[in-house]
Amino acid sequence: MHHEHETQAIGTDKRGKMKYRHVVRDLVIDNSGDATSEDLRFKIEHVSAEAYPFHLDADADDDGWVAVGDLTEGSQRSWTCFPLVRRADVQVATTWLEGGKP
Repeated sequence: MHHEHETQAIGTDKRGKMKYRHVVRDLVIDNSGDATSEDLRFKIEHVSAEAYPFHLDADADDDGWVAVGDLTEGSQRSWTCFPLVRRADVQVATTWLEGGKP
C-alpha cells in the first residue's frame, strides 16, 4: 500500500517561483501475494491529535471501513485521497481473507 502523487508545472508566479498543480493523489493498495485477497477492507485513521480532514473518493460504512471486495494476485486498486487543509498524518488498517481464512 502506498500514496502515489504526481505534480505538473503550470508556470511561474509574479516573483518567478515555479507553480505546480497536483495531477495524481491516490491511495493505492497492491496485492503482491500469491493468492486472492477476499473481502478486502481498509480504514484510514489519524495518528496525531490534530485530525485534519481529508478527501477519500470511496464510500465508508459507519465505522469508517471501505469495502473493496476481492483483489486478485498481482492486481491493485486506487482511490483519490488527499488532505483538505494541511498534511494529515494517517495510518491505513486493512483486513482480508485468503481461502476463506483471516
